[in-house]
Amino acid sequence: MTLDQALAHSHFGGRPATFEGSLLTLDEAGYVGNLRRRIRISPAEGASVGGHNIVHHGAFAYVEGVEISGMGDEGKLGQYPWHWHRAANVEGQYIRYSSVHHTHQRCIVLHGTTHASVEGNFCFDFVGHGIFLEDHDETDNVISHNLVVLARKANPATAILASEHVDFDVKRFPSP
Repeated sequence: MTLDQALAHSHFGGRPATFEGSLLTLDEAGYVGNLRRRIRISPAEGASVGGHNIVHHGAFAYVEGVEISGMGDEGKLGQYPWHWHRAANVEGQYIRYSSVHHTHQRCIVLHGTTHASVEGNFCFDFVGHGIFLEDHDETDNVISHNLVVLARKANPATAILASEHVDFDVKRFPSP
C-alpha cells in the first residue's frame, strides 16, 4: 500500500498487550485484505442473483489468486460462491490466496469432501457463514490463514440455517 499523503489521524497496530491481573490479551494489530485479483468470476452486470462454482466428485479444482464476487443465491441450498459438493477425497486440490466478497450466500463451502486446502483467502461482506463445513463428514481438510470479515444476517424467510439469521447471546468469561 502506498499513500500519497500523510494520514489525518494516528493509527496504532501494536503487539498484544496483557493487562495486569487479567487473563485477557488485547491484540491491537490490524489486518488488511486485498479484494482485487486479475482473474475475476462474477455474474453478468445487472444480474439480480449470483452464480455459483461447484466441484463434484471426479472433477478437479486448483484455484489460486482469483476474485469471486457477487456470487451465490440467498436461500437456495447448494448455490454458493465456491463449493466442493460431495467430492469425496480431493487430495491436492485447493482454493488459496483468493478473495470471495459481496456474496449473496456464504463464501466457501465443503460438503462431503476430504483433504481440500482452503488457505490464505479473504472472505468479505457475505450473507450467512463464511467458510462452512456442511455435514459431519468433512475431515482432513486444511483451513488456515483465511481472513473472514463482515458476515451479514440472512433474511429469516430465506435462511437455510437458523444460525445464519439469529442473534446469539455472547456471555463474557468470568474474571479469575
